[in-house]
Amino acid sequence: MSHIPMVGLRHDVDTGYDFTHGIEPVSRLEDRNDARSTFFVRVRLLKGHPERVRILERLQDDGWEIGLHLDNTVASPKEPSPQEELEELTLLGFRVHGVTPHGGLYGFKGWVTWEVMDSLGLDYMMGYPPFPKHHRTPIIGPHHTIDFLVKELGARKGVEVLLQRLDSDIGERGYGVVLMHPLYMKFSVGPSLTFNAVKVSRRQGLRAYVLKQVDRGFKALYTLLGVRRVGEAYTVFLREARDRGWELVRIHDILNTR
Repeated sequence: MSHIPMVGLRHDVDTGYDFTHGIEPVSRLEDRNDARSTFFVRVRLLKGHPERVRILERLQDDGWEIGLHLDNTVASPKEPSPQEELEELTLLGFRVHGVTPHGGLYGFKGWVTWEVMDSLGLDYMMGYPPFPKHHRTPIIGPHHTIDFLVKELGARKGVEVLLQRLDSDIGERGYGVVLMHPLYMKFSVGPSLTFNAVKVSRRQGLRAYVLKQVDRGFKALYTLLGVRRVGEAYTVFLREARDRGWELVRIHDILNTR
């Protein structure tokens, strides 16, 4: 096991906005801070978009990791199978080591999703507690989402809490993991008063719909005002983490600490 404190950096690429507004600014920022990270990508975002594939190819060539952001988290016959998603990504030339679930299509469904990801036979998988007791694929995590912390607490306090939690994780298992969505380099996460909309918006019903629209409206307003942008917090976090002597790495690199 490595004794170097490691923090794995993870980015979930959920929309086309991540490509137009987030991925390249994130990678430039990380490069300036001697960091490398993992971008988990939904395969369907690459179909018919060779320019997006080229962005990811350049990242992989320069040391970043490309992982699978799995859409078919329940192995539904209505969608391309999980194995097909993986094969599509590898056929594009990406060396895929890990998988994590995307929450937008079917979402994370506990042990069902764990079994689906485990069946892919990759080097590691990521998800949400409770973790399964019986699995072949190593699990990396849990992780801390800087987006949520900034939304709840603001940039300064959010980074402080994140660093404290990572200190605890590193003390317990030798590594920590941070999740950041690249589109928030440009867009705001919105104010804390709409935080519950993140949890409720995936449910059906009028209340969920209203909360989701309110959340979107505040995000647009806060984006125009330039407040609660995760990009500013992520910049501070990378500098603080580097000053603490933490190694900022791809998720695959964390396997060396286990």
